[in-house]
Amino acid sequence: MSKQAQPLEEKLETVRGQVEALGEQLGAIFQKPQPAPEPVGLSPAIFTQDGWSEWAGQAGHPEWLQVLATYPHWLVLGCAGVLGIGLLWLGFRMLKWTLTLLIPLVIVAVVVWCIWFFWLSERAAS
Repeated sequence: MSKQAQPLEEKLETVRGQVEALGEQLGAIFQKPQPAPEPVGLSPAIFTQDGWSEWAGQAGHPEWLQVLATYPHWLVLGCAGVLGIGLLWLGFRMLKWTLTLLIPLVIVAVVVWCIWFFWLSERAAS
């Protein structure tokens, strides 16, 4: 080979090395993230009918939860939802009545205080 061919081949090898290094750097930047770890203590069997019964009937759970395991899980969740909505309704109803009674009582207390402060206190002082 001629003397000019050698420097071209050396430059070509240098450029190839730089391209490979750049490719490795870009690969490190744009690599796919690691998959999230599986949650501890859960298994796909929980979400099947048999898995639900097995999971809810394990030792260490309260007896009422073990009794609920004999019913279909959709029925248990539906009843729990209806019960939760009923409790929310009851709580808001109690809040409404509390505010309905509390607001007039506060108004009466302010009026009584104003009467005492502005009218009765002057009479008591004289």
